[in-house]
Amino acid sequence: MIPLLFSLLSSVKELSATASLVELQQPEAPPELLIMPGVSPGDLLASLCPIAVALIVATIRYRNEKQMQQRTSDLHDHSSSSSAFEDANITPSETFYVSDNSIVIFRVDGTLYRVHRHYFCSEPSVFADMFVVRPPQLVEVNGEKQLEGTTDESAIEIPGVTAIEFEALLHFFYSSYDLDNTDPEHWVNLLFVATRLRFTRIRARAIQTIGTKFESMCPVEKLAIGTMLNVEEWIFSSFSKICRREKPLSDAEARRLDIVTVARIARAREAIHNFSTSTPFPADRVVKEAFEGTLS
Repeated sequence: MIPLLFSLLSSVKELSATASLVELQQPEAPPELLIMPGVSPGDLLASLCPIAVALIVATIRYRNEKQMQQRTSDLHDHSSSSSAFEDANITPSETFYVSDNSIVIFRVDGTLYRVHRHYFCSEPSVFADMFVVRPPQLVEVNGEKQLEGTTDESAIEIPGVTAIEFEALLHFFYSSYDLDNTDPEHWVNLLFVATRLRFTRIRARAIQTIGTKFESMCPVEKLAIGTMLNVEEWIFSSFSKICRREKPLSDAEARRLDIVTVARIARAREAIHNFSTSTPFPADRVVKEAFEGTLS
């Protein structure tokens, strides 16, 4: 029994030292300890067993806690692909691997938005330069330096864009599968924000959807938007429809266009409607000349 006791105590000492819980200072046992008068081996074992068991339990708990902390740290530590993926056969996805610093906060038109950064730098746009090319910017907030876009106080401000337009962009990012059920106003807002923030692919999608899905859209509105955002395929076709329709421009419609465009539409309409119906009339040529400003 005595050899078993010292083997147990030796194991406890090793575990305690490894876990750094208890500095067990145990002097070398003198030979006479084994033959102490009046102390039986059973009594010695009975007095030391509770201490040994307590130390073993504490050591096991400590190791379990350290393992849990390590696992938690491994789950959140993805800052380096080489450290997170030591196996050469395992690599992070270039598209669907979101890093810990993926959240960014924007301030648009007095509203804060906390969204995923990777949506804004996954394709060419003004944000590609902001997040990919240039280094992170520090801003001073209440006397402290903070990385921009990491807190509400250091939110990145986007000027020249309304909250409604920005939310149309976020809807496209987060629920693009459901955009077929939206109205033309939503797509117009998306077109505005995509043009201003230079999202080329999203701009092309908005132009295509408005042109095909909303063909009945008012030609004056389409001409105004096309002129403002340089959508060339809308400008002449809408100009032509306005010149050929029976109804003249209303005051509200005229205010949507610049004065030069209004004057050219008026000249084209006058030439078309005053021309003799008995003679073949080159309406296409008249509209084209009026559009180019060469119609006399």
